[in-house]
Amino acid sequence: MSSPDITVHGNPYQASFANNYAGDRLNGTFVKADQSYCSVCCNLSPGTAFHLLPRSDIDLNLNGLSGLENVIDAKANGSYDYDEAVPLWAGTSRIDWTSFTCTASLKDMIESAEKGCPSCAIVSIGIMKQMKWEHSEEAVNKEVDISFCRGDVLRIHLHDVVMEEVADEDDFHLCGFLEMPASRELIAGFEFYTLPGESPKC
Repeated sequence: MSSPDITVHGNPYQASFANNYAGDRLNGTFVKADQSYCSVCCNLSPGTAFHLLPRSDIDLNLNGLSGLENVIDAKANGSYDYDEAVPLWAGTSRIDWTSFTCTASLKDMIESAEKGCPSCAIVSIGIMKQMKWEHSEEAVNKEVDISFCRGDVLRIHLHDVVMEEVADEDDFHLCGFLEMPASRELIAGFEFYTLPGESPKC
């Protein structure tokens, strides 16, 4: 099956999650003291994602010197804040400017948004609007891969998770059959960005 086209809503230098993270920007501190901390979306923040490693649903792009290269690009395009202190955890490789990808259940993101996470709200509302879904039931068995990097668009891939029943051989009489994820099918891809203003538009 061929991959669906990615719907592009901007270019990397219109983006602009660089200075609009919903979570703490982590100037050398850990986010556990931040009430907005969210383990579902990692606050769309490299600091949160880095401090949650190693976790199987979070990937850090260590392709060469990508963090340093992104800093060079940001300086060339005028989107680098020279007054910002480099956090200690970022190191000389500037992990704070490296791309991260996290995977989350869309249903979990909707529930997290309802509890007050603004990052989960941006992603889940944007997906629901793009897919023209009106009810949260349509988000069942859907997973989202979210790739984020400072100064770049937010890349989202939506997957349908195919479940299958497997026998519970250890305790058949108690549980009978269990539903386990069997495979994922890519159904849509998007790129979101923010523009100056009172609220993000998806």
